[in-house]
Amino acid sequence: MANISKDVLKEIIAKNSSLILEEKAMDAILEILQNKAVEIAAFAVGAAERKKRSTVLKEDIEEYILTSGE
Repeated sequence: MANISKDVLKEIIAKNSSLILEEKAMDAILEILQNKAVEIAAFAVGAAERKKRSTVLKEDIEEYILTSGE
């Protein structure tokens, strides 16, 4: 599984806030984001397979968002 880097998260936070994240908070956010990415990817792969495609499309990701209510 690919990891989202702490540097990328720090950059995102810095662009949107002047707050500083403590290390434990950063680790918690990264864990949540990585778990959500795995969940979305698994859903999208399943959607593509149900539609008999070998390629995951943007619509598969959008379907996850519509069905999950997020």
